[in-house]
Amino acid sequence: MALSDAQAIIVEIMKRHCAHCSPAEFHAALNETFHDFESEIYDKEHAYMWESLPAQFSILINDCCLTAYPDLPKEIRLLDVGCGTGLASDCLLKTAIRTRVKAIDLLDVSQRMLRQASRRAANWGVPTTCHKGLLDCLPASKRYELIVTCSVLHHVPDLSDFLRTIRTLQADGGVFLRL
Repeated sequence: MALSDAQAIIVEIMKRHCAHCSPAEFHAALNETFHDFESEIYDKEHAYMWESLPAQFSILINDCCLTAYPDLPKEIRLLDVGCGTGLASDCLLKTAIRTRVKAIDLLDVSQRMLRQASRRAANWGVPTTCHKGLLDCLPASKRYELIVTCSVLHHVPDLSDFLRTIRTLQADGGVFLRL
């Protein structure tokens, strides 16, 4: 199988620095390290997102979810993929579906990001569970009525596989929101 241009660049960097792992392992380690360090400054560096996204989430929930999906369950299990410091979940809990959200699973590759999100979640009043890793670390039997990801897809090396996995995690009639 031919390497993409991006993969070839990664392999070349790995060779120069004597990395003895697969490109996927290298990408995962680099991604986790970057986000661990970024966790301390993420909210400050991305303050514009905290200012602009609540209104976008409100529009999406009101116009799309509640209007387009009138049968959206009264009790929602929420999965926040690549939760970072908890921005997407926090925004969703400021919308009209807040009272429907009965449980939140926060997923991130960075333990430090999860710590930040967990601190924020302490004020949400919703049972929250943190999962460190990728989608495959979630319990196989878990299904979610709402899956959200915000500012994550540019970190995903295989988008087709990611979306297939998201679909397996959706409950019947579940909604996937990507911002």
